[in-house]
Amino acid sequence: MAVILSRMSTGEKIKQIRKEKGWSQRDMAKATGLTWGIINRYERDKAFPNGESLIKLCKSLGVSSDYLLFQNAPRTGRISIADTELYEKFLLIERMPAKDREAVKTILAGLIVKNKLEHLVPDLELENESAPKEEPPRALRKVAGKR
Repeated sequence: MAVILSRMSTGEKIKQIRKEKGWSQRDMAKATGLTWGIINRYERDKAFPNGESLIKLCKSLGVSSDYLLFQNAPRTGRISIADTELYEKFLLIERMPAKDREAVKTILAGLIVKNKLEHLVPDLELENESAPKEEPPRALRKVAGKR
């Protein structure tokens, strides 16, 4: 599940998702049962949706109310991680400096790709340390400093 965290206003989020769907404000008005004028005001942060309008917006846009209302909320609802130890580690990672968090994301992305490859090609042995190592061609041994 992708989690997108943002610092956008509620109106900016509404506008962004509407555009992602390829809707005009009039299309969105039809989808939500709200008026074009109020959609326009929400997107410009000139008005804020009441509870009933918020529900209509969330249903038509396919997002959680938390996403529209709060800065650091996922688009589609609560994040649930069943493995509590993993969850606690993610909380610690969240407090790391940005450079370290990016390194963790890179490592996770690599592990995810590795896992997908192993499922696509079951006989692929990406971690087989016991496999005999083939000697590189002579030209490569020279480059590596081995003769």
